[in-house]
Amino acid sequence: YIGVWSFAAWSLVRWGRDIDWVVRANQSLAQIERVLSSVENAETGQRGYLLTGKPGYLTDYQLGVRDTKRFLTELRSTQDIFPSLHTHLDLIEEQVRIKFSEMAETIEARRAGDFEGARKKVLVGKGKAAMDKIRMAINETRRDSYQLLENRSEQQRQRAREAQWRLLCGAILSLILARLAWSRLYQAVQSREVTQTALEK
Repeated sequence: YIGVWSFAAWSLVRWGRDIDWVVRANQSLAQIERVLSSVENAETGQRGYLLTGKPGYLTDYQLGVRDTKRFLTELRSTQDIFPSLHTHLDLIEEQVRIKFSEMAETIEARRAGDFEGARKKVLVGKGKAAMDKIRMAINETRRDSYQLLENRSEQQRQRAREAQWRLLCGAILSLILARLAWSRLYQAVQSREVTQTALEK
């Protein structure tokens, strides 16, 4: 009886841990998406400035650079969630540095009035190659992470079902034991009344 309830309680503890993992995993996935989005925002600002020379576009570029660095730092603190993320994060950070270095160089050339020099730096393709590698690494991490998340979610559902069955079994066993205890108590009371009646006679 105690074992059934103990096992059910342990199942609930494990289920709670699984829920915590799923919450952290979803937060990590959101950070992965934010990294890609912020790099793309920086790239959009860079392109806008190179084409127009308007300083307003640099705001998007600067915000993108700042946000990317922050998201990568936060993502690093949750890399234990997904093995694939741990594998690819170094590559993503390296390619982000290359991409931002290329963007800074083109912006400086454009700011100095060397539009042709900035254009040639873009045409070299270093920034595009870095961006392609960033997307590839993030896509692979995303794919592996969603698969792992689905597997863990299925385990969570299975453990929830197991916990429910164990709680149900525990409840049924409790009712049976309570019924047996009540029957024995009733029999004891009846026996005592019979004995008392006989003694009175």
